[in-house]
Amino acid sequence: MEQTGKERLLHWTGLVCLALSVVVLFMMAPLWERLGAWSMVLWIALGAAGMLLLQKGPPPDVPD
Repeated sequence: MEQTGKERLLHWTGLVCLALSVVVLFMMAPLWERLGAWSMVLWIALGAAGMLLLQKGPPPDVPD
C-alpha cells in the first residue's frame, strides 16, 4: 500500500514529537527548575501528540 504525502508527513511529525519528548525527559531537572510542573505537562503533551499522529496513518510497509 502506497502512502500518501499527508500520511507520510503525519508519521514523521509524530516521530519528531516523540523524539522531542525524549529530549524533554532527559532534560527534566533543568526544565523543572525553570518551568515547574509545566515541564511535566510539556512532556506528556509531546508524547500524546506523537502517539496520536503516529496512529492517524497506517504503519509503513505493512500489508492490509
